[in-house]
Amino acid sequence: MEGLVMKKYLSFLVFVLSINLLFISSTFAVMNGLVGAWTFDKDEGGKVKDNSGNGFNGELVGNAKIDKNGKYGSAVSTDGTEAYVMIPDDPAFEFDGDFSIACWVWNENPASDHSSFVTKGYHRTAGNGGDAKPWYLIYYLKTGTIDFFLRDTNAVNSRAVGKTVINDGQWHHVVCMKAGKEVKVYIDGKEDGSAPAVDAKYGENTQPLVFMVHYDRWFAGKIDDVAIFNKALNDNEIKVVMGGINKGVLEVSPIERLTSTWGNIKK
Repeated sequence: MEGLVMKKYLSFLVFVLSINLLFISSTFAVMNGLVGAWTFDKDEGGKVKDNSGNGFNGELVGNAKIDKNGKYGSAVSTDGTEAYVMIPDDPAFEFDGDFSIACWVWNENPASDHSSFVTKGYHRTAGNGGDAKPWYLIYYLKTGTIDFFLRDTNAVNSRAVGKTVINDGQWHHVVCMKAGKEVKVYIDGKEDGSAPAVDAKYGENTQPLVFMVHYDRWFAGKIDDVAIFNKALNDNEIKVVMGGINKGVLEVSPIERLTSTWGNIKK
């Protein structure tokens, strides 16, 4: 009888450790490509902290404010007037290969054509420092769907347009990526659009990284858990990121999680 109990205990132990090792593998893989992450969970007096630890801190500009009703904790809220988040220019935001941008967004208003979630190189009008090629841009179309838009130095465009309408008063997870010879849009963990991509060093300009505005078109809504990666995320990594930057990626290290689980099993 004792042998049977021990056998079941060991089987359960192997199962639990296997699940944790899978989590560790996924989390390490995600963190390995993390460039910057902004959760907006603490009001820093107009400042925005990079929670990745890489130091890419920024600021709230205009009427942008921290809203306690985010997807996970707090979010940044804007009302369609001059308001955005600005992160100073850095070479880490330039990509000559694969890269991914992830965020949670909320909006319940008719989409303002070309209002943006994330851009580097095109937050202002062309005559006011905008259209700084090669740039990247995630923005709404009038249809309420997502457009991931890249433009190289020769003004050649790569655009992946999504199909899912997301200005419905619900939180939606958006991932846009350049993956090899394609640009892709994922909505709530599922591929929603793709198109051929032209190679360039996207983001190689002197403009800041900006959330919530494109071409002086101001976004009205909320954005939470913005993260940028220097690789194309796979399906499992997207699921980890969807679980929350703090919860799924940064809050507890994989080793701490495994140690904690082992300690609980031994009790």
